[in-house]
Amino acid sequence: MKLLSYEDLIARGIPYSRVHLWRLSQQGKFPMPVKISTNRNAWVESEINQFIEDKILDRDGILPTAAKQSPTKKQIEAYGLYRTGMPFSAVAETLGIGEAAAKARVYNYMKAMRKMRKSA
Repeated sequence: MKLLSYEDLIARGIPYSRVHLWRLSQQGKFPMPVKISTNRNAWVESEINQFIEDKILDRDGILPTAAKQSPTKKQIEAYGLYRTGMPFSAVAETLGIGEAAAKARVYNYMKAMRKMRKSA
C-alpha cells in the first residue's frame, strides 16, 4: 500500500486546493486522507486511482447512477463493525485507520443507503 502526498495528487492531475479536497471528502465525493502526523495528510494510492477511474467512466457515461450512490466495500465493512456495537475507536483500530476516517466511512455508508432508498 502506498500513500500519496498533496503534491502527488497535483502531479496526478488533481489540482484541487487542500480546503476543496477536505470539503469533497466530508461529502463522500473524494477519498478520506490518512493522518500521518500532526500537520500532514496523505491519501491511499488505490483509492485515488479508483477516484480517477470513476471520473473517467462518469465522463464517458459508463458509470451507472446506482454505482455512484452505492456504498464502497470499505464503508460496508466499517458499518458492519459499527453495527455490532463496537465504538468508533475499536472500528478504527480493527481497520487500521483513524477514528475520524472510521466515522466518515460509517456516515458515508448511511448516506449512500438513504440515497439508494430514495431513488428506488
